[in-house]
Amino acid sequence: NVPSTGAGATAVDDGLAVVEHVKRLPYVDPTRISLYGVSLGGNLVLFLISRAPEIHAAILGAPAPIWFLGMQRPSPGFPDIAAAKADTAVAAANIAPIRTPVLILVGTADGLLPLATTLHDFLVQESKPVEMHVYEHGYHDFVLGPQGQHRPDLKRGEILLPGALDALDRAVSFAKKPVAR
Repeated sequence: NVPSTGAGATAVDDGLAVVEHVKRLPYVDPTRISLYGVSLGGNLVLFLISRAPEIHAAILGAPAPIWFLGMQRPSPGFPDIAAAKADTAVAAANIAPIRTPVLILVGTADGLLPLATTLHDFLVQESKPVEMHVYEHGYHDFVLGPQGQHRPDLKRGEILLPGALDALDRAVSFAKKPVAR
């Protein structure tokens, strides 16, 4: 989930290849491609929009922008990633090429809320188009919906998915029919 530095391909390279493939599909308007990534998928989407700034919009659900912000573990045991500190130079270099509007969806019960806030603040500091919606009681994967987990500790968290989907629907309009080329 970091860009390649040598001959090997990474998830970033694969993601860029998928974007290029989708752009060439006859029923896709290549100027309206949007990306949605959850957790480390949000980290990946950030790298993609920094490499392909023509992406129309990006939605990050409970993002874990660890490598994108150059974060280092606070201690070797990886006890609390939310306590990781961003590397200002790495973050600035990765954020600089972004032109894509970014919507961040995160919950108050997500232990990675501090990372999403740090990301948001860096994007604002660099005058990038960003909006962050914080959902009360939202746990880390509420943006994916119920996944078979039993969470008695989150009596109301499971009802947040409709709100997240509503925000996504308002942020991104999907084509109802093939786009003529």
